[in-house]
Formats: sequence, C-alpha cells, structure tokens
Amino acid sequence: LDAPPRLVAAGFVHGPAVTGLRRPVLLVPPGFGADLDARSLDQVLLHEAFHLRRRDVHANAALAVVRALFWFHPLVHLALARLMGARESLRDWEALAASSTTPPRAYAETLLQLAGGSQPAATSTQPPLAAPLFLPLLRRRHDLERRILMIARFDDRSHRSWTLGLLSCLAVGWLGFTSPSSAQPAPLQAPGGPSSPGSQ
Repeated sequence: LDAPPRLVAAGFVHGPAVTGLRRPVLLVPPGFGADLDARSLDQVLLHEAFHLRRRDVHANAALAVVRALFWFHPLVHLALARLMGARESLRDWEALAASSTTPPRAYAETLLQLAGGSQPAATSTQPPLAAPLFLPLLRRRHDLERRILMIARFDDRSHRSWTLGLLSCLAVGWLGFTSPSSAQPAPLQAPGGPSSPGSQ
C-alpha cells in the first residue's frame, strides 16, 4: 500500500471492514482483536489490505452502477453475487500466500471465531452490493461456508486457477449484458419502396 489506512473504531460494524475512495479507512468494532492472537490478527488485516491494494472499493462502486442500470436483468444480479464471492475467496488466498506461516485451517478457524461474535454481519440478508463503498470481512452465512470450503482447497492450485477463470468469464459476460442495442443491424428497406423527398 502507498500509505496505511486510517484506523477507526466504529460501533456499527460487527467485524473489520474497509471503505473510502480517496482516503482508505479500516473500520473495526470497539475492542476488536482482544481475543485474537497476533498471527490471526495479522491474517485478517492482510485480507483487508489486499482489498485496498486491489482497489476493490472502487470496483464495487462501478459494479453498483452496473447493477442500477440493469436492475431488471436477473443474470446481472447472479453474476455480481458470484463475482463478489469469488473475489472474497481470492483475497483469502492472497492473504494466505502472503503469510506462509499461517496454515489454512488456522485462518478458517479465525473466520469462524469472528463470525461467532458477529452474528448480524454473518447472517445478513442484504444483497452483495447494498453498500457499494463498504467491504466487510464477513457477509452472509452461506458466503462464509463457501469461503471455508475454498480455504480448505488453498493448496490445490487447480481451484485457484478455476476461481481466476470464473472472474474472467464473468467479466466477459458483463460485456454481453451491457452491450448496446445499436450493435443490431438496421432494418433493410424493401426494393421499390417510397423514395426520400430529396430524391424527387
């Protein structure tokens, strides 16, 4: 990171979260980290740091615009949800790769420990982009379950390639969802049809 994010204790968050477009901010609940050892705390903060490094808050803002423009398209909502899930797993893997001393099992147990003390965040039914400038560590319960399964497969490089491939496929799919209708060919005028006024 070019500069460390500003750390703010906020009572309205149930776990660490990043926000801010111009000035990144790391939000943590009061007393966060008191029940975590140094290695577990570093792992959680690495996950949030990679969100900032990859500019995921900016990406979320762009995705929110796409969602607003194509609110009527169910495939767009599905693609966005899948993308958010794949991105969280990718940030988990990046955090694990950056800290080789932390086994995947220990990191998964840390997430479960945080989820146990943050039930509102882990069981929230809000859509993935309800707050586009707010990236919490924990979202819905089934998202956490999927992340735990993907963390368990961290040592399998084929699954990492699959996740990267999913991100690429979703990006290509969005181009299809958002392609302008002007790409359709203009209707042809039947031969012998009425001529334009200027040709008479």
